[in-house]
Amino acid sequence: MLELNLHKKEFLSQAFVCLIILLLSCNVYAQNSKIKGVVKDDQGETVPGATVVEKGSTNGVSTDLDGNFEISVNDINTSILVF
Repeated sequence: MLELNLHKKEFLSQAFVCLIILLLSCNVYAQNSKIKGVVKDDQGETVPGATVVEKGSTNGVSTDLDGNFEISVNDINTSILVF
């Protein structure tokens, strides 16, 4: 009987650890989002080579020859991009 309780406790401990790892990996995955866009000037012309940076971070990219960019951000709902 005592041996059965030890196996049950060991199984529950392992299941709990697996659940925590699964939840943490889902949380990390959900935090990265990609934003795509085009940088244009006041006249509506695209701006090649412009720098696009996530405000408050060192995360940044440059636009391509057509002014297009794609950047991964931590939270798409609260990130502010600076051009």
